[in-house]
Amino acid sequence: MMKADNILAIAIASRIHKLCEEKNTSINKIAQKGFLTQNTVQNISSGNGKNPKLKTLILICYGLNITLVDFFYDPLFQDLNIEYLI
Repeated sequence: MMKADNILAIAIASRIHKLCEEKNTSINKIAQKGFLTQNTVQNISSGNGKNPKLKTLILICYGLNITLVDFFYDPLFQDLNIEYLI
């Protein structure tokens, strides 16, 4: 069974990549606009940031010019099985 941190990390990374494609932007641009290091955003977007802080996700959203609600309003998060997260 996959750990909850891994499931969430993969979902968050997938969402960042999807939004980058939709907004025609890069990890570097998100980092710059969100006042984060490129390394931080790269780690999260590669699934290595196992448990990013809420503040970091808010800054990523700022860099994408979306709200946190917009970020999580996606089937990736709506379809998460709660049993895997416990």
